[in-house]
Amino acid sequence: MGILLLIAYESERKTNFYNVAGFSALAILIIDPRQIFDPSFILSYTAVITMVLLYEKMKPLLLDHVNLKEYRYGIYAKAILILIVTTFAAQIGVLPVASSYFEKVSVISIIANLIVVPVANLSLGIGFMQIITGIFSEYLSSLIAQTNQLLLNFQLWFIKQCASVDFAYFEIYRFDIVNIIFYFIIVTVIFTITKENLRQRIIVVVLIFISVLLYNIEPENKFRMTFLDVGEGSSLVIENTDGKVVLINTGIKKQTYNSGERTIIPYLKRRGLEKIDLLIITDDNPENTGGLEYISGNFPVGKLIFANSEKSDIDVKEGDLIDSFEDLRIYFLSPVSTTSGNINLKISYRDLDILIVSHQNETERSYLTIKYDDFLDADILHSKNISLFNHIPQIYVTPSEENLPEDKKSQLNRIVNTNKKGAFIVESTGENIEIIDWR
Repeated sequence: MGILLLIAYESERKTNFYNVAGFSALAILIIDPRQIFDPSFILSYTAVITMVLLYEKMKPLLLDHVNLKEYRYGIYAKAILILIVTTFAAQIGVLPVASSYFEKVSVISIIANLIVVPVANLSLGIGFMQIITGIFSEYLSSLIAQTNQLLLNFQLWFIKQCASVDFAYFEIYRFDIVNIIFYFIIVTVIFTITKENLRQRIIVVVLIFISVLLYNIEPENKFRMTFLDVGEGSSLVIENTDGKVVLINTGIKKQTYNSGERTIIPYLKRRGLEKIDLLIITDDNPENTGGLEYISGNFPVGKLIFANSEKSDIDVKEGDLIDSFEDLRIYFLSPVSTTSGNINLKISYRDLDILIVSHQNETERSYLTIKYDDFLDADILHSKNISLFNHIPQIYVTPSEENLPEDKKSQLNRIVNTNKKGAFIVESTGENIEIIDWR
């Protein structure tokens, strides 16, 4: 865009900003068509186009009537005001895109851009100098590049400092394509209001708001289970019809990935869930406990049951039952010894049974099959290995199929590998199983 505008300026030709923006976008997409799906491409052009478009609408109302020339620093105050209005216009455009991709909307950006935008423009100018001088002197170009690098480092540092402020952003979830369409319709209607159509536009805006509310009303609660993809680990979110939430295991933690931070909490917030009423850790294996610390420190958790650990809020043993939730029963099936650090669960919602088997050796699994026999029958089985179980569930959910023998594969009705499929979601009335296509 900058090159095209400079060419137009030097050739003394009249420019149309939208033609320039469209041509530059076309040039980028010809080189790499995949850019059309890239958040940075979408955000950049959305911000620039809405900034220009809405600024022209906002300028007569917010700037033309402001006269600051008579004041000592009036020219600087006017420049700051223009920058604020421009940033606000850009923010209106990028809000639905940012919330859709990142589930966050920046508040601090209007203040931060008072510093960031001027520095970014200076950096852009230096970038042009770097390109031009590079034609005849690599050394001079490298010196300019190093100067620009200092500016870019300052921008990144300043942005990170602003982002660390408590009110820097607010989270927004479930901003899907329908809500984005509603949003832009409302913005279009508001910014095209005139004295002649004021009444009609107000009616239209009210009707659109009612449509948005009706669209976003939650349907009747259903029993819902979500097996999350957390690598080789395990994490299951249970949403009961009484609004209670049970989380079983918290996945893995690595240097660059924490299941609690990157997967589990975002999912809970996206679902509009505000609290984990019961958190159960079936064993102390890092594959199932990785996100525990982060979740406990960043999301409300009611009671914690940890396999044979002093961390547990509730002491459970073989044969115990939790039935404090509506139509939901959680049975605790003990391992061979109380020192093995494993909890095996059977969860029943009305007539639907889910069996969750933690890490077991052959002796412990034999103990379970002999002692509980038919009680282990379940509609859904979640485990890494079922070679010692004789019953055939409707659905077998596992993070890895490598321990599943071929004869078992042929007998199972449905095998779900969460690593390949991603999240696996099931809803039920207690009699049937409905698999949710979330993609």
